[in-house]
Amino acid sequence: MMRYGLCLARHELTTLLRHGYVLFAVACLAACSSPAGHKPQPREVHVVSKAQETHSELLQMPSQEAEEHISWRGRSLTSHIVRRPDAAQPIVADSQGQPNADNSITLRIADGAKEILNKRFTKADFAAWLDADFMSKAILQGLVFVQAAPEGLQYIATVGYPQSDLYVPLTVTVGANGQLHIRRNETLEEIQETP
Repeated sequence: MMRYGLCLARHELTTLLRHGYVLFAVACLAACSSPAGHKPQPREVHVVSKAQETHSELLQMPSQEAEEHISWRGRSLTSHIVRRPDAAQPIVADSQGQPNADNSITLRIADGAKEILNKRFTKADFAAWLDADFMSKAILQGLVFVQAAPEGLQYIATVGYPQSDLYVPLTVTVGANGQLHIRRNETLEEIQETP
C-alpha cells in the first residue's frame, strides 16, 4: 500500500511541476507584455552590409627571387628575377574590397660580367596588351623563365586579379642584345608551342 501511495504522490508531484512551469511561463509573458493602449517603443536596428565593411589591412605578395643558369647560343647566361611589393604603384582593391599592393619585377640577364638586360617591369609595361578595365583591377603577379628559344630567352609574365587564379599570361622574349618583344597568350598551352 505504501508503495502505491508513494507512486501516486510522485505522479501528482510531476503533474504539479509541469503545470507550475506552464503557469510560470504564462506569468512571465503577462508581465512583459504592454498594458492596454500603450504603444511599444520602436527598437533601433542597425544593419551592416558587406558594402559598409572596411578593409584596412594591405595585402601583398611576398618578395621572391629566382636565379637560372642558361646555356644559349654557346653563351653561359645568368638570369636573375626579383619580385617585390611596390609602394610607388597604385593600390588595387580585390573583389571583396580588400586593398592589395601591386608589384614590380626586376629582370637582370648577364653574360659573365657583361650585363645584357637590367629591366624593372610594372603592370604598365603590359598595358598595350590588356584591357583598361582589367588593368585597373589587376596586379603584376609574376615573371618566370620558360625556355631558351632561337629568337631569345622566353619568360612568362602574369598580370591578374589579386587573391584570384584569374590572370593573363604574356610572353616576354629577350633577344641577344637585350631587346624585348612582348606578346599576349590566350592560353598557357601557347607558351609550350612557341618554338
